[in-house]
Formats: sequence, C-alpha cells, structure tokens
Amino acid sequence: MFITKSKRDLPELKAVLLELEHEKSGARIMHIACEDPENLFAIGFQTLPSNNTGVAHILEHTVLCGSKKFPSKDPFFSMTRRSLATYMNALTGSDFTLYPAASELKIDFYNLFSVYLDALFHPLLRKESFLQEGWRLEFEKITDSTTPLVYRGIVYNEMKGAMASLDARLWAKITQLLFPTSTYGYNSGGEPEAIPSLSYEQLQEFYKTYYNPSRAIFFFYGNFPLKDHLDFLEENLLNSITSVDPLPPVPREVRFKKPITATCSYPLAENEPAEERYALVLGWLTCSITDQISWLSLQLLESLLTGSDGSPFKKALLECGLCHSVDSALDPDIAELPFIFLFKGLKKENSELLKAKTLEVLKNITEFSMEEVQAALHQFELGRSEITGGSYPFGLSLCLRSLLLKLHGSAPELGLELHSLMKQLRKLCEDPKYLPSLIQRFFLENPHFVTLTMVPDSKLQEKEALEEQKRLETLCLNEVDKKKIIEQALLCEKEEEDCTSLLPKVSLKDIAPNPKSYALKEKEGIFTHKTFTNGLIYTSLFTPLPSMSIEELQIMKIKLSLLGEIGTNRQSFDALLLQQQLYSTGFSAQMIFEPNSTNCQEISSKFLFKIHGLARNTEPLLELFKEILFSTQFNEKERIAQLIKQNLLGLEASLNKNALRYAVSASTSKFSHALGLNYCLGGPSYLDFLRKIDREGPEKLIKKMEALPSFTSQFSNMVITAENNIETDLLSYCKESCIPYKPYELFLDIESRYPVASSVAFNALSFPLFSYTHPDSALVSIAAHLMEHLVLHPLIREKGGAYGARASSNSTPGYFTLTSYRDPHIKSTYKAFKLAIEKIAGGEFKKEALDEAKLSIIQDLDTPTAPGYRGDTAFFWHLSQKTNEMRIAWRKCLIEASKEDVLRACSEHLLQNFDKGVFVSYSGKNVL
Repeated sequence: MFITKSKRDLPELKAVLLELEHEKSGARIMHIACEDPENLFAIGFQTLPSNNTGVAHILEHTVLCGSKKFPSKDPFFSMTRRSLATYMNALTGSDFTLYPAASELKIDFYNLFSVYLDALFHPLLRKESFLQEGWRLEFEKITDSTTPLVYRGIVYNEMKGAMASLDARLWAKITQLLFPTSTYGYNSGGEPEAIPSLSYEQLQEFYKTYYNPSRAIFFFYGNFPLKDHLDFLEENLLNSITSVDPLPPVPREVRFKKPITATCSYPLAENEPAEERYALVLGWLTCSITDQISWLSLQLLESLLTGSDGSPFKKALLECGLCHSVDSALDPDIAELPFIFLFKGLKKENSELLKAKTLEVLKNITEFSMEEVQAALHQFELGRSEITGGSYPFGLSLCLRSLLLKLHGSAPELGLELHSLMKQLRKLCEDPKYLPSLIQRFFLENPHFVTLTMVPDSKLQEKEALEEQKRLETLCLNEVDKKKIIEQALLCEKEEEDCTSLLPKVSLKDIAPNPKSYALKEKEGIFTHKTFTNGLIYTSLFTPLPSMSIEELQIMKIKLSLLGEIGTNRQSFDALLLQQQLYSTGFSAQMIFEPNSTNCQEISSKFLFKIHGLARNTEPLLELFKEILFSTQFNEKERIAQLIKQNLLGLEASLNKNALRYAVSASTSKFSHALGLNYCLGGPSYLDFLRKIDREGPEKLIKKMEALPSFTSQFSNMVITAENNIETDLLSYCKESCIPYKPYELFLDIESRYPVASSVAFNALSFPLFSYTHPDSALVSIAAHLMEHLVLHPLIREKGGAYGARASSNSTPGYFTLTSYRDPHIKSTYKAFKLAIEKIAGGEFKKEALDEAKLSIIQDLDTPTAPGYRGDTAFFWHLSQKTNEMRIAWRKCLIEASKEDVLRACSEHLLQNFDKGVFVSYSGKNVL
C-alpha cells in the first residue's frame, strides 16, 4: 500500500508532482505526471564513500553485471540492443548513485524497469565482475609470470583517463581540501593510485549498507499512469521487503578557523608550451542545500560575477593582465555548496598577486546595477525554462533537479518551480545591498577558504607511471600468488554460458514503420516549426559561404568566434554582453559543411548564426541579432588578443577531453572535402594555427580579417522554432552578392600517433564509405553494431580493460569507424578492430544478433529531439536533400536486411578495402 505524502501542480511545466511512500518498506516514490511520451524512471541511492577507492563507482558498474533473474554476464549492455530505449545509463555522483532509463514504448519501459530492479536489488556481485569492472593484477602476458605486472580494470582505466585533465584534477583536489572530514573530500569516481586498495569484500559491504529499497527513491516521469508503476513495484519488489532505518544526514563539514594554501601538479603534454599554463583556484565552502534562498542567491551571484567577460568582476581581473581566463563553478548537488573561482593562463610569479587582486575587486563591489541583476535573473529563468536536458532526456534533468534535493531532506519542488522562486529572488534583490552582502558573508569574512595553485608538469605522466611501476615491484609474490593472478586473469577472459535469452526484449514488430519528422512551413526563405517550447523562441540564419583558402577559413573561424564578444558601432563589448544576458542565451556563429545525401563528396557550405531567448523578448532579441551581425567592429586590439588567449587555453584543455573525437577527425580527414575541412578547423591542426596567430599579435589578425569576404551576404534561409508565428524583416538586411563556395584539393599531413597528457589511449580506425542513399548504407550500419557488441565490447572493454569500444557507420559524411576510449592498449586494439571486420564478414553471428543490431539502430534514430531544436533538425534534412521518402526507404532496407546481405556488404566494403583504413591514436608517451 502506498501513502500519498504531497501533491503539487507545476503549471510552468504543464505537470503535477506527486510524492508517495510505501507503507511496509518505507520506499519513497516521486512521480512527475505530464504529456511527454518519453517516459523515464530512475532509481536513486545515497552513497557516501569514505576513501578514494572508487567503491561507489565500481559498484555502479558491478551491479549491472548479472542478477538473480537475469544471470547474463552483461545485462545492461545486452538490453541496449534488445530495447527501443531512448536513454539508458548509470551515474555516480559525489554522494549519490542514480540508475535512469527512458522509453516511449510501454512494454519496453517495463522490460527495462524489471532488469534494473533485479540488477540493483538482487545482483550476483560476482568476484570476476569486480575484477573486470574495478581492478585486478595481471601479467603483461597473462599466462607468463616472468613478464611485468600491470593493473587492469575498466574503472581503473576510466579514471586514469579522467584524471589526466586539469579540470578533473583541480576539482578533486579543491574538494579534498574544502572537505577534510567529510565524504565530499573523497573522489567518488576513484583515484587511480587508490583503486587497487579496494577489496571485493569491501565492495560487498558497501552494497549492503546503501542498496536497500527502504533507502531508495523511485522516480517516474511522463504520461504512463502512476498506478501501473506502483503495481509493478509492489509485485516485483516491495511486497517482500521490510523497512530498515534511514541513513543519518550527511554531517556538516567542520569549519576552518583560518584559510589554507596548497599546491598540486597536473599533466601537460610534452609538445604543449608550459609558459603561462599555471592555474589558480580560490575556493570557499558556503551554505547548506537546505538554505534554499542562500543557495539560489549564490547561483545568481555567480552569474553576476562571471556570467560573461563584460561582468565587472571578470572584466577587472582579465584587464589586470595577470591571467588569460576567469571562470567560476559551484556544485549544487551536494549537502553544502562549494564555490570556486578558477584562473587559467598564469605565470608562476603571478599567483599571489592575482589572489590579492581578486579579493580587492570583491571587496570593492558595493552594489550591482539593476540592469545587471535583471540580466542575471533572466539567465536563471532561461536556464530553468528551456525544455531540454542537453545530452539527457528532459525527464532526467528534472529528476536531477528534484530527487537530489529530496535525498538531502529538502522539498523537491524547489528544484522544479520557477516563478515562485523568481518572485522571492526579485524581492530580495530590490535591496541593493543584498547581493553584495553575500560577498561579504560567504567570501571576505569566511575563513573556510582554500587557495590552490595548479602547476603544469610535462614529466608528471612519466613520474606517475614510474610510481605505479614501483608499487607493483614492491609486491612480494610467491608462486601461489602468481598462480592466483593468472587464474583471475583467465577467469576474466573465460567465455560464459550465454544467458541473454532470459532477458526481456521488444521485437521488430514493435518498431514504428516511419521515422520521426517535424513539419516545416516556408514563406519567402523563412522556415517555421510550431511546437510547445515553454515560452522560448529559437532562431537560426543561414547564408552562403564564399570560396576561401584553408588559411582564410581558419581566420574566418576566429572572426566568427568574435561575434557577440566584441563591441559594435553602437556599444562597447561589455554593454553588448549585458544586452545578450538580458535577452538571450548568447549568440553563436559557425561554418557548416553539410554533405549531400546522394553524394557525400558534394556539400552545402553555409554560415550558421543562432540565437534564442524568451518569446516575450522577441523584438529586442532580433534587434540584438541584427546589431551583432551588421555592426560589429573588428578593431579592438586588446579585447581580440584576450579572446585569442582564452580560445587557445580552452582548446588546449579540450585535447584530453575530446581526444577520441580528434582521433576520428584525423583518421577520416582525407575521405571527403567536408571531413578534411572539419579537421583543419578543429583539434590540433587548428590549435597550431591559433598559436601562430597568438604569436603574431592582433594587428596582423585584424588586417587578415579585413581581407575576408563578407558573411552578411544574402541569407538563403532562416529557421524559427516557437509556439506562435513570428514576423521579422531580418532577411531584408542582407543584399550583397556572394561568390559561391567551390571545393578544392586538400593536402593534409596527418600524424598517425599524437601525444596527449594521458596514460591511456584514444584509438580510431576509419574507412571511406558511400553516401546515405547507397543501397548498402543500412547494411554497413548493421555490421557496425554487430562488431561492437559481438567482438569489440568483449575483447577491448571486458578483456582489455578499456572504458569503451564502438563501431559506427556514418553514411551522410561517408565514413566507417572503429574506436576505443580510455584504452590501455594500441596494438592489441588494432588487431581486435581487424578481427571484428573478419568475423562479421565471415558470418559469425546469429539471426537474434542481427535483429538486436536493427533494434539498436532504430533506438538511435528515434531518440527524441528537444522541442527547440526540431526546426533546425528538419532544416538540416532539407539542406542535405534527405527527403522523408529516403528516410523511409533506408529504414525499410534496415528492417528487411538478411544475414547474407550484411556479410556481403561487410566483406565488399570493409574487409576487401582494409588496406584503405587509416589508424590514428591519441595517447600518452608511455602508451605510444
């Protein structure tokens, strides 16, 4: 029996929030009822680590490796190909673990729910799963005890990759310093050097403490009836459960009596310049999450201080010349809110000067202008109003905003209601002293303050590899120990009995015959898509891209990045940035090279300019759009030099984070004009160009920009997504002629191995393919899914210890690629790539696997698009000449494909052309 605890209307979401409790077990239920067909469930636990072994993270992986009802070795990954799920994942946070999944199909929703329930509450937690997912000792040649010892494990390698970045290192270190006596001082993902100290028994004990239905929260979202969810829970779990005592609240951190100072190193690739690569972090521990007004006010204050380069605080620190980048961050998901300022691009000697300058600027802030406050409030409202979860389903974004509050004992509706919160904040902000008083209270008079200097070290990766080697060499192993290590390694490689047939599945009959489509209406070059957007308007403009050289395109990319970031002939850059905060989420501009669906060697080359905001501000929003496009003055030398430095630092920092994407781009760059251009305009190629521009100075850049053709030539199209019809004369402002873009030969010198500051590798093997309308396009996509699930996943992830391995066919740009992510291997992975092609071309798969591959592809195709982006999605189909008839035909070919069709296509297009494949690895020196 379930007891209703509260019911709350959420009119701004067109939804209702219900909170219930199961009388017998004490299990808590949350339900957001709305008309969204993408239904989501999530099962959340409070999980509080007491060390850096990553126990919560490893447990998150291990519970999904087989359960009582579904003893398959890997039911989670098996369900990704037996389902039409729009989302499946598991998330480990600082003090919580969450297991969400979403589907639009009711039978599929409950199939997934049954697998998740059994995985979380009846897991097998096998020793071999712990060794595979967490960590294990292994000999370099697994059966030869005379070869060196190494650490293996999926989470182990995942965290080695994650902790290679500056941002991950500084956040782990600053939270350790801010929370010396609390669970938040530990890295819940795990520190690589600490992970091998976790025992299997400790993992089991952690599970018993936290994974109990009485201590869980069951979250539901969407248009499926709540009664069905409750009946399913009662029948499949709760009817046999008795309650246990709730977990005590997370203790408050003991407050410092005086500030502390620390230093920490981070890895820098040997080919990256070390000068001006120090970073400074200033961090404070502020209020409890239960103090919602202070908690929300600090988020508002963050926007005021660092929301844009024009914010007075951020502008003053950028102009002082002591650093090149100023940012801030806070973690609103934990019991007490840490607030940090992050400064990058420092010289070693400037750390103390910058700290003093920061505190001086904070001290001198006695008030904010009403316009600045309104702009920050507007950004807050925009962020909460938009119907999108980013890479998540919208239901999951609402889950994270509300369920985590409930875990900490706060009212979950506070994360969902916007207008009542805005009313309170606006009332408080009427007092001009309110927000400055927060600076005094939480920063200047707060002794719980940490100063952390991050030191770049190009030898750190090598030092850490040597330390790991020393730890392994100090292990005193007898013959019994060596035998056990070999047995454990073989256990992880052992092929288990296939139990996937026990898992529920949907069939090909459940697939909708037609793909999703979004209606566009066109009038005089303006395309409109009407849909519920919760009061927002999304505007995109396209113009022809004239013919330019590679260097001119790279200069043009810089010029586009300056739009909205420098002044116009009407106002300065800081005034312009304030206007953007008042009326939009910001302006963006880029060049796109969209391949034709019938011939991937032909492209539509366009400038794309985008802006969106609240529909009630449509008129000032579009006026702002015009001003940025037609009135920007590209002559502010100091500001341009500042922005180049920021872009340079950002791209350098992204090398590790986006290493796999860059490896794929490099490996495909010679296959087509579009792919070659994308390579030249991103990753290391563009980074080297930015460094050159930075050395030359802004004067030369300004002259080069002046020589470029106009990007305000006659607009070919405009796309508007909104709830109501919007009238605009924007197209009439663009009347210049345009030289059509013409492809030219690209002569690219690609490095097959590129060093980055990472102790694991990011590998890509790519092959040239045909276009979307080729009769074998769908067949090669099926082959990719078969390779990934039947060969790459077991060989590279389960046995090799990489975090992930994928195969994908991208027929619109025209390439096929096999990749591995956070991978300790290069040579063996390359062999696995070849073996995958050979096995599928040789027909080593069953009909059931073929059907599962088809389901996986449909799952990807039918993933919902957020309302505000549906107009652009439909227009890109139009731009690439991908008609609805083509998409229906492609889908039909996919569903009707036979085994013989797939192995023929794989053999003909991949195996027989294996020598045309291009292999690229981004990895650390020790792996290379």
